Amino acid sequence: MMMSSFFKRKVAVVVVLSIGVASTQAVAAQDKNGTAACEAMAEKLNQRYLVGSNRFNTTETGQEARDDLREWMSSNGILLSMCNPQGYPDVYGPCTDEFPMDHIAASWVGLTDRAKELVEADTFSPFPVYALGGVGVVFDPTFEQVQVHCSSPTDSTSSGRQPNEDGPGCGPMTNNMMYGKDSKFADVQVYLEGDANATVDYAAADALKQYYKKVSKWDQMNWKQGEDFAEAPFNVTCKQFVEDSLGLDPWPAVTPAENTMEACRAFISDPKNLNKGKFGPFQVLGSAGTWDINSTIFQEALGHEFCIDDEDDPCIEEGSCPGKPLEWVGACTWKPEDFMTSIDFQHELGSMKPARVDGPSAFLWNEISVPLEANTPQGVEAVFHFGSYFDTFIANSLSQSPSEAADPLPADYAEYAEYAAQKLAEGYYGGVPVVTVTPTKENALAGKIFGCSP
Repeated sequence: MMMSSFFKRKVAVVVVLSIGVASTQAVAAQDKNGTAACEAMAEKLNQRYLVGSNRFNTTETGQEARDDLREWMSSNGILLSMCNPQGYPDVYGPCTDEFPMDHIAASWVGLTDRAKELVEADTFSPFPVYALGGVGVVFDPTFEQVQVHCSSPTDSTSSGRQPNEDGPGCGPMTNNMMYGKDSKFADVQVYLEGDANATVDYAAADALKQYYKKVSKWDQMNWKQGEDFAEAPFNVTCKQFVEDSLGLDPWPAVTPAENTMEACRAFISDPKNLNKGKFGPFQVLGSAGTWDINSTIFQEALGHEFCIDDEDDPCIEEGSCPGKPLEWVGACTWKPEDFMTSIDFQHELGSMKPARVDGPSAFLWNEISVPLEANTPQGVEAVFHFGSYFDTFIANSLSQSPSEAADPLPADYAEYAEYAAQKLAEGYYGGVPVVTVTPTKENALAGKIFGCSP
């Protein structure tokens, strides 16, 4: 990513690289066989990109639905993952986003009939991806480990989700008030109801201790400077509560109006339900695990709300804030058999483009949980970079970021991205083709976003 706090949160620091004549020579043009392989792959991917009216549909569930979806993806759309290459002159694989997870956070792109309408109207990006380090891998759906655990129409913070019956990254957020494995306030509620045992007694007491430790910012080295929460007015905002991990900038999130699993499943069945969704600050859910920060349990346990929501930027209700994606934080995600519905939700969000955004949103990618085994020489069929379009790609994202945001990448980074893509392709990924992506509106409508470097 190329925007201030969000980039810094998710991506390892990019060391400024000085790449001289040696690296330029190392990225020399492919031989005739390599060029032919690139051209064949680019043509194959361009054909897959033009999905049109070929919607995914299945009557199966579970693994059978995954298999059907994998077969459909072998000729419809591109399943990919952006990554942050590491190393010079050696570049080490696998190429990942460097965010530790038990799955791969992938995305799917394809020009469906609806996507084409939105691209033509300049409200939807032809290639909506998490930008990261300018390099990506294309997964081969014919490999059996390239399968979809679950999907979401926007960034879903899958790294903060617990596994469910569909797979890793598919369940509720780990701090979800009702279902999260890391939420201890369920134990606090049991304790308050007087139906506790030693296990609950400990968990409830520890939950309150950790909460006060967090909000008081007490320092053992300055132990006398404590704060009496029974006397002092509570003034900790939700943004302050999670400042280290989520920052202070406005950041939108959306969920069903109700936090139950049943309400979530009903909500995600129809994209038109978006107008019934709850849009609010991601920092509230990131801190409290619920929108209801003034619930009875918090009042009884703490004597006040969990945190103070002082976010009033109108971009929150619009679902589009500078430099931030819209986070899906519902308790559920879309199962493999519901994949097309998740894409329909993404397109519905694309049609709601706020007036403050000039052109398509650069932050409306979908997120798909894929097994780690997909990111292997057997599972990857191509590596791509943005070639001469790289600077434009970066500029598009920066133009929609906070005004103070600066490009965190060095001026010659496009050269490194091309170098790294070539090294990864011929090294870890076993000689797969390297293709370039030039995702302009004109190229997308013509089905020619993939190509080969001259």
